[in-house]
Amino acid sequence: MKKIFIILLSVLTFVSSSCSQLNQNEMTVANNTFGKLAEAIQSKDSAEIQKMFSKKSKKESDFEENLECLLEFIQGNVLSYSAKVHSVPCIYEYGKMKKEITSTCVLTTTEKVYYVALKECVKDDFDKENEGIVSLYIIESKQWNDEYLYTGDGNWISGINIKK
Repeated sequence: MKKIFIILLSVLTFVSSSCSQLNQNEMTVANNTFGKLAEAIQSKDSAEIQKMFSKKSKKESDFEENLECLLEFIQGNVLSYSAKVHSVPCIYEYGKMKKEITSTCVLTTTEKVYYVALKECVKDDFDKENEGIVSLYIIESKQWNDEYLYTGDGNWISGINIKK
């Protein structure tokens, strides 16, 4: 009985820690997402940006209009970006999983510095239409207190959200 309890406890610990602890994989995913996004913004490739967003987020927002606004909002040529992962919530139910990565980025252009926050669904066994970027927030750095990490408004509204 004691042996079964120890095995069960080990399995539960492994399963619960696999999503709650940040690891190199999540950082790689965030860096890849921000890298593709920065490249698409630089080349004004709205089709590529559209591909990165989940089907559901595009349906639940004025996506195309907000995408145009995003490309107009970001001024200058992209010089660099620096990403940080700050949470990886997971849901497990009946052998299915939903995993999201929330991350932030400092996007530097030749003209301005921007803070970007995004939520990306990397796996959803419940609804595949959720997979992709769910929500993106962007703000000019001069409009945000640098002492705090920019995470949008905390509501993670679907689509592209620009703080002007």
